[in-house]
Amino acid sequence: MKDRLLGIAGGLLAFALVVILLVPVPRDDAGQLSRPLSTDRGRAGLQGLQRWLEQGGAQTHVLGRRYSALAASFDLSPVGNLLIVSLPQHTPSRSDEREALHTWLSQGNSALVLTAAGDAPRWVTASRGASTHDFLESFGFEFDMQQQAVAGRADTEENGKQEDAGIWPPRTDLEAWLAGEPVELPPRFHHPLTREVEAVSARSTGRLDRGWDLSSVDGGRVLLPLLGEAENGAAFWEARVGRGRMWVSRYSDLFANVGLGEADNARFMANLVGVALGANGRVIFDDMHQGATDLYDAKAFFSDPRFVNTMIFMVGFWLLYLIGRSRRLAPAREAASRYYAADLARAMAGFFVRRLSAVTVQRHLFIFFFNDIRSRYGLPANGQPVWSMLSGMSRVSAVDINGLRMHYDSAAAARKPDLVALARLMQRTRESLL
Repeated sequence: MKDRLLGIAGGLLAFALVVILLVPVPRDDAGQLSRPLSTDRGRAGLQGLQRWLEQGGAQTHVLGRRYSALAASFDLSPVGNLLIVSLPQHTPSRSDEREALHTWLSQGNSALVLTAAGDAPRWVTASRGASTHDFLESFGFEFDMQQQAVAGRADTEENGKQEDAGIWPPRTDLEAWLAGEPVELPPRFHHPLTREVEAVSARSTGRLDRGWDLSSVDGGRVLLPLLGEAENGAAFWEARVGRGRMWVSRYSDLFANVGLGEADNARFMANLVGVALGANGRVIFDDMHQGATDLYDAKAFFSDPRFVNTMIFMVGFWLLYLIGRSRRLAPAREAASRYYAADLARAMAGFFVRRLSAVTVQRHLFIFFFNDIRSRYGLPANGQPVWSMLSGMSRVSAVDINGLRMHYDSAAAARKPDLVALARLMQRTRESLL
C-alpha cells in the first residue's frame, strides 16, 4: 500500500512539473499593452483602421510571416499593394527579409512606415529600439537632429538641472506626459495625398519631439515632406523605392484606434490608399513583427480542446494504471534453470544422434578405444586394432575380447550396432587395464 501511494504521489508530481514547464501562464488580455496590430482594439491598435477600410471596399491582408512571404503569397497581387509597418518592432526584421521587402517595393508596391520618433506609446517599452534604425537604414534613410535643435539641446545641457526640469516632467505627471499632447500637422503644399486635408492630428511628447528630421544616408535619395509646420520640422515624408513608394511618419498613432477619427486623419488615409492601391491591391498589416506570428501560436495550441482532451485521457489512464496495478496480478516469474554435466552430455548426445549414423559412431568409438590403449603403451595413435596386445593381457577376459571382435566385425559389415552394449564393454575393458 505504501508503494502504491508513493507511485501515485510521484505521478501527480511529474504531471504538475509538465504543466508548469509546458503550459504558458494565462494572462489577462485587458492588462496587456495595446500594440499596433490588426486585432488590437486598444488605443494603439489598428483594428478600427482595418474594419474601416473593409467597409469602404478596400481588401485587406494580415501578414503573419516574414517579408519574404510577400512575393511568394498567391493571395496578393504582384503590384499595387500597401504594407503598413510600425516601428520599433517587437520581433525585429532580419537583413535578408528587409532585402526581400526592398525588392518587393521596387516592383511597384508601397509601404507606410509609422515610427514612434515623435510620440511615446506604451508598446515601445516592449519593442526593440534598434529595429527602427536598422529598418530605415536598409532603405537609405535615417532620423537625425536639425542644426537648430542640436544648438538648442546644447544650450539645455549648459543650463543644467534648471533646463532639464523644463524638459522632463515630474514623476507624478509622467503618465500624462507619455500620453502626449495633441498637435496639428498642416500640409506643406498641394499634393494628391493632401487633397481636402486641412490638418492631420497626432500626439507629441513636447520638447523631446522637436528637431527630428528624416534624411538620406548618402544624400542620393530625394525625400518629399508632406506634413508639418516649418518651425517644428516635417512629420510625414514621401520617397521613391524603384517603381514603388515609401511614406514615413514621425508619429505612430496617426491611424491607430485613438487617432483615426481625429481631424482629417481618415481623409488623409483614404487619399493614401487611393494612390497606393492597384486594381487588385490590398492593404497589408504587418502583424508578424509586432508579435502576432503564424509560425507558432502557443496560446492557440494549448487552448485547443483536442490537446486538452488528449492530456486528460493520458493522465487519467496513467493514474488508473498506478492505482490498479498490484503485485498479486503480476505474472509469475519462473525460477532460473540450473544446468549440470549430465545435461551437457545429454545435449551433445542428442546433437550427435541427429547428425551422425549409428555405424559411424561405432567406428569412431573403436578408433578412440584403440588410440587410448596405444597411448598407454607408447604406440602411435593411428586408430589401428590392437587385438594381439589385448589377447596377451591376462587382466582382460577372453569373453570381452570376443565381444569386442563381434562389434568390430559388425561395423565393417555396416550392420546396425548396439551402441549401449558396446560402450559398456569398452568401459569394462578400460577398467580392467587400470
